[in-house]
Amino acid sequence: MLVKLKDSSLVHVGRRLKKLVNQLKPNRIKLGRTSELNDLIIIFRHVYINSDVTRFPHKSRPAAFSHLGCLQNLVETILASKYTHRVQLHIFYNGTLDEFQSDEISTFLASSDVNASIKLVEAKSAVESALVMLETIDEISKNNNDLIYILENDYIHATNWIEEVIDVYSSDISFDYLSLYDHPDRYKFPQNYKNSCLYATSKRHWISAPSTCGTFIFKKSVYIRDFQWLFSTKNDHQMFKKLTVKLKRTLITPIPGLSVHCMNDHLDPVQQFEKYFRN
Repeated sequence: MLVKLKDSSLVHVGRRLKKLVNQLKPNRIKLGRTSELNDLIIIFRHVYINSDVTRFPHKSRPAAFSHLGCLQNLVETILASKYTHRVQLHIFYNGTLDEFQSDEISTFLASSDVNASIKLVEAKSAVESALVMLETIDEISKNNNDLIYILENDYIHATNWIEEVIDVYSSDISFDYLSLYDHPDRYKFPQNYKNSCLYATSKRHWISAPSTCGTFIFKKSVYIRDFQWLFSTKNDHQMFKKLTVKLKRTLITPIPGLSVHCMNDHLDPVQQFEKYFRN
């Protein structure tokens, strides 16, 4: 399904944000039991890119890295999961229809066995892009027990990550947000993680963290409660510091990691998911 956003003025962004605030009232929140988990909704955020090096010269990528490879890996893990019937994949594409059709991910999706919806957005700012994404979440998720996975376009995942997500959400661990990325800052700057709490399911250890990147998972009920703070700051670190420190929300991450952010300075210290690109 192709949807094109034409109006990009900040005036209309403000009006739409006010409308969304009114729509998402706290009294709509009905927290279900973990046993009532519904669908896993993945929002894969991509943008038309001519050259990753030119656009982001500060990002040093692993050998043979490609955004297409990240999407291919994601689709492979979805199709390999026993929960594939509960997974929705939505491609949130910032670009024109012509740009999307010329992008190699378009050809890949057309030939793939995965069902994916495409939302085209011509956002002119990060604020507008985030707002459209938040609107999209409210449009496509109608169940407060849906799991929403906001996923940037440069991550590689472990084969069993979906099973692990369902497992921890079905456990007795109490948390609000989940990242699959074991950020190397935990080991470079341990003083920033001194208040972490360690948890365990029957399959894996999880640990609390003060912040993570812009790729994370939460329940629809958490989105309704916290949406006004999501992407409300200049960067991901500030957003999560507001959530975890000021609002006392709990963010957990796995040890070892179940995904990796594909930048050479931020690779997982144990897992070597980036080898996927060389296979």
